[in-house]
Amino acid sequence: MTKTTLLLASIAVLTQSFPSFAGVYKCEMPGGRLAYQSQPCPITATKAIVTELEQRVEIAEPVEPLKDELIEPGDSTLPEEKPKTWLEKRAEERVVKDAARKERYEATVKEARDELKFAELIRKKQIAIDMKESHVLASWGSPSSTNQTITANGVREQWVYKRFYRGYYTGTEYVYFQNGKVVAIQKD
Repeated sequence: MTKTTLLLASIAVLTQSFPSFAGVYKCEMPGGRLAYQSQPCPITATKAIVTELEQRVEIAEPVEPLKDELIEPGDSTLPEEKPKTWLEKRAEERVVKDAARKERYEATVKEARDELKFAELIRKKQIAIDMKESHVLASWGSPSSTNQTITANGVREQWVYKRFYRGYYTGTEYVYFQNGKVVAIQKD
């Protein structure tokens, strides 16, 4: 054989995959405690069992459980949840408090922006959706008449503004409130 052929044959043999075996030692220690390890049992072990395992990993497709095998949330066969430490409880409380604080902050910022926007509209004698009753009163004044409806969803009001220009009737405008905020504006 030539050196090249011998070299190629050696490479081919070395690159083939052979399963390797490893032993798992089950050792019964003094006091009845069991230990599983990859090294031989110590001399103090009362019983030793060696299991040869093939170290070859095969990836299997995930198996969908049958409907009969599904575990329901209230099933008593579920393992019990480990009790939380005080540190874990404190961390959860902090997350909840931080979320509430962020929500309050965002609501305050939105309210401040709305107030600035509504102040500009009041200066121009205009109204907009989401204005409070006090904003409408500041912008348009007192209504000619009001109607109120109480429902399961809250109080609904209709403010009627009859418009006159130099003594002549020019039309009617309706402002609808739901729980104290403008939800609709209608012009005649």
